[in-house]
Amino acid sequence: MNSMNPVLCIRNDRDDTLGITAAVLAEAGVPFSRLDAFEPDIRWPILEEIGGLTVFGGEMNVDETDRHPHLLIQRELMRRAVDAGPSMRGSIGRRVREFGFKPVRLTDSGEHDVLLSTFATGDRVFQ
Repeated sequence: MNSMNPVLCIRNDRDDTLGITAAVLAEAGVPFSRLDAFEPDIRWPILEEIGGLTVFGGEMNVDETDRHPHLLIQRELMRRAVDAGPSMRGSIGRRVREFGFKPVRLTDSGEHDVLLSTFATGDRVFQ
């Protein structure tokens, strides 16, 4: 992935506002673009067109690919992003509503990442 390219923010829910993501990226001078995964006629970028990837959740579970076929395309893009670099890490699981302040734990790669390094291990973020 090219760091000069925008961070791709993928929405999986029409009501998702991206929270503070857009403001934080803009403040850090990081270009970003939004992709609405649920729209039927969207153009999915190739990995070389993006500088990073942020995937937001939705009401569906990750295994509901029959009802939400875009999850297969999204999964492949995420797989290629993880294979491309150590700063792309995450976990997948069934959606559970989580609200409240949670501590951030940075990996070594996260500590050197342009965006993630603005946090310190132990910082609390609202989710």
